[in-house]
Amino acid sequence: MSQLEILNIPGTVKTPAIHGDVKTGKISISGRCVPENAVDFFIPVKTWIEKYIEVAPTATEFQVELDYFNTSSSIILLNVFRLFNPSQHKGMSVNFVWIYVDDDLDMKEAGEEYKAMLGGNLTLVPKQP
Repeated sequence: MSQLEILNIPGTVKTPAIHGDVKTGKISISGRCVPENAVDFFIPVKTWIEKYIEVAPTATEFQVELDYFNTSSSIILLNVFRLFNPSQHKGMSVNFVWIYVDDDLDMKEAGEEYKAMLGGNLTLVPKQP
């Protein structure tokens, strides 16, 4: 396994905390996602994931727990999730987990839409407020 550094982007008022670790096979995004420029914000994340896929363990858990995200972020998030599509053909399994507050119907619906776009490869997990 390569010496890929841990991805650690601290969250701010407008951007989510993002953590990725090749040793544990876990990637997480949490918080609020309304960056001024979603494309620019996610460039280092996409770059890290592309390197991660080359050296990743056979199983990865990608956990998302967002309070809110804007339209431009939603498109970029889908692109980030889709980075894993080719890797699944190499024997790597990726489990996407969408965590949402139980009474937040908008975030639940967003998770259901991502699940449909990812071919069902996403688990929705409600949590108590």
